[in-house]
Amino acid sequence: MSKIGRMDNTHYAQQRNDMAKLQFIKGAPLRDPSYFVGPVAWWADSLTCGGVERQIVAAGREFKKKGFPITLLCRTASAEGGNDFFLQEAQACCKSVVPFSPDMLDGEIFLKARGIMEAFIEGASLVFRDSVAAYAAWLLQVRPRLLQIWNADHLVPLLAAIIAGVPRIIIAGQSLSPAQRAPYGFESVDEDMAFVILSNALRLTDVVMTNNSRAGCDAYEAWLGFRPRAVALTPNIFDMDEWKQPSEARIQGLRNALGIPAQARVLGGLFRFVSIKDPWLWVNTAIRACTIHKDLYAVVGGHGPELDPIRESLSHTPVASRILFPGSIKDVPAFLSLCSVFLHTSYVEGLPNALLEAHASEVPVVTTRCGGAADVVEHGKSGFVVDSHDDVLLARYVKHLLDHDDAARQAGKIGKERVARLFSPRRGVNALLRVYAGLLPGMPAGDLDHAKDTETLGHKEGSVTLEANSPDAESPLVSIVVPIAGSADGLEATVTSILDQCYGKYELIIVHDGQDSCLQKRLTCAAGRYVLIEGGNGLAESLNIAFAGAGGDFFTWVLPGNILLPDFCGTLAAALRAFPRLRWLRRLLPASIARVS
Repeated sequence: MSKIGRMDNTHYAQQRNDMAKLQFIKGAPLRDPSYFVGPVAWWADSLTCGGVERQIVAAGREFKKKGFPITLLCRTASAEGGNDFFLQEAQACCKSVVPFSPDMLDGEIFLKARGIMEAFIEGASLVFRDSVAAYAAWLLQVRPRLLQIWNADHLVPLLAAIIAGVPRIIIAGQSLSPAQRAPYGFESVDEDMAFVILSNALRLTDVVMTNNSRAGCDAYEAWLGFRPRAVALTPNIFDMDEWKQPSEARIQGLRNALGIPAQARVLGGLFRFVSIKDPWLWVNTAIRACTIHKDLYAVVGGHGPELDPIRESLSHTPVASRILFPGSIKDVPAFLSLCSVFLHTSYVEGLPNALLEAHASEVPVVTTRCGGAADVVEHGKSGFVVDSHDDVLLARYVKHLLDHDDAARQAGKIGKERVARLFSPRRGVNALLRVYAGLLPGMPAGDLDHAKDTETLGHKEGSVTLEANSPDAESPLVSIVVPIAGSADGLEATVTSILDQCYGKYELIIVHDGQDSCLQKRLTCAAGRYVLIEGGNGLAESLNIAFAGAGGDFFTWVLPGNILLPDFCGTLAAALRAFPRLRWLRRLLPASIARVS
């Protein structure tokens, strides 16, 4: 088979289907199934501080409790690069942890495996070819009767297992398919090559695929052309008993270390600063939220190549001092206990452990619809799952949670209940054991009823949810900005006309330059039904500041001394909803006004 390149879109699907029918890996396997009488083994690329590695340890702990300790094979578990982060925990729950070493290899077998690889894919890199051959020779030393590969991206150990002849293989997907992930930070796997290898591998006897989210299952089934439910759902394991509530001293110590005032609220985030996580969207949403809520701090933990450019860009904004980047946060439970809302903005995910942890800490979540996010967050119940990568829309949901304390607290409790129910160790290990039972005679199939175990979390009738008066309500919110430069003469008439609108779903934002000493007296008529922001030199900058913190579906503005007719907001909202192509007007449309003489 020649090296696979990008194909013409017109015939793409058919050509991929034709490739899938080609004879797969001539010369393999090197051994018959009867040769593999060794342990049940798992493959991990490393034991670094990552979501997959965390799940390996969690599942390994549960398998040990069941009396089936696992042999864990690692490409590396060295201290260099933090690849040994979970090593001690893995050693405690596994039968053994075996890092790869060339000293384990039989040179003759290695050469045979490399010859098979050279015939299979022409022009493959030396590293790719030799890695497959080396791991195939290693597996022939271990002789696993079953190998679970923890990540569908790991094509090298998958090819090695097929070439060696491992009789039973589980490919445990941890994200969406390559087709859904490109181009946002997709690394290491060519989509076309992955399609050929996986589609052929899954046609072999006793090779199955799982995924940790329903979105991931659906994505791989659609991409590979398999029937629905061909990919088994094996949800992440989250042990609520291991997630201990931190002490007040720990929480207060972290607040002090971050420099956050005692009564300030926190918008939290945890991610790597890489494109696939969309860190710019997180920061832009945080700018809007902090602009409108003067007591709000936004804190995101993590490192990555986009962090420094974001810091530089943010330094020129008025809220820079309240958006913090402390790097890696070691005490995650204490950090989440500080948060009023947790914000997640990725393009693509598997099933984000950070969302499980936020809900376990009773924190409501606002997240983009990425991978398994909707498996964790129930929209309108434990938080909000937003389809659009729109900082205005995300900030509106954050604002709703910050403005409705009781509903937000109830959402956090619902989230914790949901995680405890749907991601319990019992449920997660039983789902995995059902897959094992179909491959290995003698393995238990789990101790829960399958139908009940796969149902979603329900809510008691009459429980408080976020649906009432939430941003999902039918009527769009109109943000009305009144910019003030110098004197605010005529402001009372303008504000009164806004308060007299027939359309009730609007917010009033007043942005001023601090020059009018009588401003508060002029606003007595509004009785607190407004948001007051100081800042801005000139009309353009004032509007930019106000709109950054606005939470509306539609934006408009009016100068002091002008009035809005009573049906203005209703007419505006109805027109823009009836003609969605005019939504670009939301940033440009000035108020229709009548001059007060």
